[in-house]
Amino acid sequence: MLSLLAGAFSVAVMVCSGLIFSFGHSPYARDAFHMAENFWYISTFIFGLEMSRAYLLHVWGKVNALLAFGLVALIYAAVWIAPGQYENLADQDRMLSTAGRTFLPGVSESLMATFLASLGGPLPAFIYHLSLESFRWLSPILPRLEWTIAAFIGTLAPALAMLIVRDAYFGGAAAEAVDVDEEEPARKGVSPLLLFGGGLLVAMIWLNTGMLGVQPYLVSGPSMKPGLGPGDLVIVKEVDVNTIKVGDVIRYSRPQGSVIHRVTDVKNTPQGRVFITKGDNNDSDDAPVTTAQYQGKVVFELPYVGWVPVEIKKALGN
Repeated sequence: MLSLLAGAFSVAVMVCSGLIFSFGHSPYARDAFHMAENFWYISTFIFGLEMSRAYLLHVWGKVNALLAFGLVALIYAAVWIAPGQYENLADQDRMLSTAGRTFLPGVSESLMATFLASLGGPLPAFIYHLSLESFRWLSPILPRLEWTIAAFIGTLAPALAMLIVRDAYFGGAAAEAVDVDEEEPARKGVSPLLLFGGGLLVAMIWLNTGMLGVQPYLVSGPSMKPGLGPGDLVIVKEVDVNTIKVGDVIRYSRPQGSVIHRVTDVKNTPQGRVFITKGDNNDSDDAPVTTAQYQGKVVFELPYVGWVPVEIKKALGN
């Protein structure tokens, strides 16, 4: 019942988001035969997925229950995501939207399914997972959301569902324990881990969407070596354009994509401020950068954090 409640809650959140923002038509076939075919496909696939999830939790949990929980949740999130979505990680312009729309909600849902499997085996996780996918595959209309909204809702809904199930399950277990033996301690759950994971996912959404005032970007080229190299992650803040000075590293747009280079000169023209920029590893200056192209200033750097997407991009030949 709790797994069905969690699934119904998540579906209700998706429906409400569609009512608030907008709905679009489902991309899946609407005739009875193909709907039945789709339902058979997703139900059998999810059944096998949840059986194997519960098995790994049981086997690995004998060694370390907490580590098994985290590993299984991440592994099955990666398995569920379509392989084509990983190609988007090689494109910096699509990387954040893909992570927000697909990867973070996928991890959040996998955490929820893993939590249910840890409580009652494959059946609760199967019921929860099937209720979500049945709505996505069989509903004639689906929420049509901007990726930032989809990321926030898709990550938060499973996290809230975890809290509902946790309170109902462990609250009931504690009361039952008191009835049997007042000295028996209430059963402990993994709620601290779930709360931390859910909070971390929401914080990542806020960071990626700029809701915290800054945004992360991945350095994909060698033009800023040795200070910044491929795979380094930078945090960009939208500071006042009039405060930018020589020596600052800024991000700006151009038709081919965004660029992160250092300001070598600032000029005041009748049309406004213009920045002359150059990559530290380049021999020549870039074309002048206008305030309309300016996107923010680099305020923090983390080396090697994004080397995986960069290597994917290289492997794809982009």
